[in-house]
Amino acid sequence: MHKTEFGAVRLQLDDEAALRTAYRHLTTRLGPRMAAGLVQCMAAPGVEMFIGGLQDPAFSPVVFCGSGGVLVELFGDAVCWLCPLTDGDAQEMIDQVRGVARLRGHRGAERADESALREALIRTSALLDAAPEISEMDINPLTVLSQGASALDVRIRVSAAVPSRPTRHVRY
Repeated sequence: MHKTEFGAVRLQLDDEAALRTAYRHLTTRLGPRMAAGLVQCMAAPGVEMFIGGLQDPAFSPVVFCGSGGVLVELFGDAVCWLCPLTDGDAQEMIDQVRGVARLRGHRGAERADESALREALIRTSALLDAAPEISEMDINPLTVLSQGASALDVRIRVSAAVPSRPTRHVRY
């Protein structure tokens, strides 16, 4: 489910009354489709990126990186790489994302912490490589801040582990 398409995300709830009102509105609007609610601290502004991965039957684990939030589907701006990633691989992935200018201070905006994004890519790659039972995962958005990054929405699908295959490095 894409929460934004269902109007299932509420931001800037500054007090308990606003939270209760938003919850009542969501439960009324979504009905039985709303199985639960999640309350998080409001994230600092940053650049929304996407990190994902899956166990590909032909290539073993692969990791994705792209422009995040609603832009990942709107522009199809994602790069795919085989696991495991090195620091250099992660940097090449970032460099290939068309929306990389947003990370680098496009039109005078503050630069985002590319090293935090690289680290998140490397750790995601290591997780997918070490845990073949993770059939797919999405971190969207991963908000890259001026210092650090924050995963705002994470989805992980677990299934029976697939047999491991030898790691091959193929660049797309």
